[in-house]
Amino acid sequence: MSNCLFFADDNGENRWCLIQISHFFNAVFNKDIIFVYNKFGKVVELVVKEILELQVLNFFPKRPNSFGGVVVDQNRPFHYFYDQFINLPDLCLSEVYIKDGCYLSPEILGFNVYKCNENNSYIFPCSVGTRFQFGDSIDLNRPEAFRMENKIKSSISPINQVDKEVFSLWYGITGTKRSLVEQVELIELVSEKLAEKYDEIVLYIDGMTSHEARKELFPEDMEVYRKIKKRIKSKKIKIINMISEDYKIKIKECMKCNAFIANGGFGCFVPLRICGIPGVVHSNLQLFNFPGEYNKKKIVFPSCEYVRELGNGKRADYTSYSIDWRYLFNLFSYIVKINYNVDLGAKCFPHPIHDKFFLAKSEATSAVIDGIRDMAYEFYEKGDRNVALKMLNQAYIYRPAGDKIKSTIMKIEREEGF
Repeated sequence: MSNCLFFADDNGENRWCLIQISHFFNAVFNKDIIFVYNKFGKVVELVVKEILELQVLNFFPKRPNSFGGVVVDQNRPFHYFYDQFINLPDLCLSEVYIKDGCYLSPEILGFNVYKCNENNSYIFPCSVGTRFQFGDSIDLNRPEAFRMENKIKSSISPINQVDKEVFSLWYGITGTKRSLVEQVELIELVSEKLAEKYDEIVLYIDGMTSHEARKELFPEDMEVYRKIKKRIKSKKIKIINMISEDYKIKIKECMKCNAFIANGGFGCFVPLRICGIPGVVHSNLQLFNFPGEYNKKKIVFPSCEYVRELGNGKRADYTSYSIDWRYLFNLFSYIVKINYNVDLGAKCFPHPIHDKFFLAKSEATSAVIDGIRDMAYEFYEKGDRNVALKMLNQAYIYRPAGDKIKSTIMKIEREEGF
C-alpha cells in the first residue's frame, strides 16, 4: 500500500509525483529525474516503474478531481484494523468511504459509510503501516488499540449465551504462509481428550476471513479443514466451519467459546484481542502480531526452544514451523485445568518420527533428505501410510521441487481419503 501524490501547476504543467510508502517522503520524480530519499527495499523502484509505464504523469487532468474524503481499503486485515480503522475515531469526520469492501464497517464507530465516487480523490487514514519492518515494535497496548478493540467487542452481541454443559473450542488453522506442521495431529489429540471429560464439544475451525458480508473462497484452508474433519471420529464433537466467514460472524461465535488455540499471526485477533478468552498462541520465532504482557493464567506461549522453523526463513510471514504436539497439548491442558478445573491428563504422548527425523536447517543436506525419503517409501511398502506421509511431508518442505515426493504424498492422501 502506498500513496502516490501527483502535482501540477495551474495550467496542468510541470507535473511531478511524491511517493509515500514507509515514510512521509520516500521518493519524488518527474518525467526527467527520480530522487529517492528513503529507499524501502525495491518497492519504490517498482512503484515508479509502474507509474512511468502507465504514463500517468501525461494523462492526469489539468484540473484535479474533487477531494472525496477519507477511505478505508485494505486486503490485509492486520493493516486494515491497526493502520486505518484504529485512527478513525481521532478524525473530526462524520462520514467515511469504502472502495472495494472492508473487514468491518466503520458504522460501529458511529460513521456514516458511503461508496467511493470514482471521479473523486481520497486519502487513507494511515499511520505508518510498515513501521515494524524497521525494528520498531508495534505498541498494541497504547490507548488507541484498546479503544478500538473494546468498541468492536461492545458493538457485537453474542448469538447466544455460553452453555456451561458444553465445551466450545476455537481452533485456528493455516493453509498458506506460516503454518504449524502438526496442526491436524494437535487438534485430533485435543478433541479426543476433551471428549473424555465432556458430554458435548463444539469445535470451531477458523481460517482466512472474508470482507464484510462476503463469502470468499480459501481452498488451502478448506483442505486443512477436510483433513481435520476426517481425523475426528467422536460423535460428541460438533465441528463448525468458520473459514470464509466475516469478522462480525466470527466474533459473535467466538464469544461463546471456552478456550482457543491459534497461530500468532492475525489468526488470533478474534479470540485473543477481541473476545479475551483463555488459550494457547503459537508462532514461528520471527513474527508475532500481538506482542505485549498477558495474564499467564489465561494466555500461554510455547517456549522458543520448542519451536523449529522450516525452509530458509528469509520471510518471517512465510516461515512455517514445527512444535511437538505433545508439548502444545500440555500447554492447553494447563489452560483448561487452571480456568475450568478439569484435568485432561497432560502427559507425553508417543510421536512416531518427530524427535528422530526432524531436521534443523543446517542438517538438511541432499543426502539426509534422500535418506528420509527412501525410509518413507519403506514404511509405505510395509503398509504404515501414516508414518510414511509424515516423513514425506518433512522431506517435501526441504525439497519442494521433488516431483516424486509430491506425487507419492498425493497418492497416500487419496488412499487415506484426505
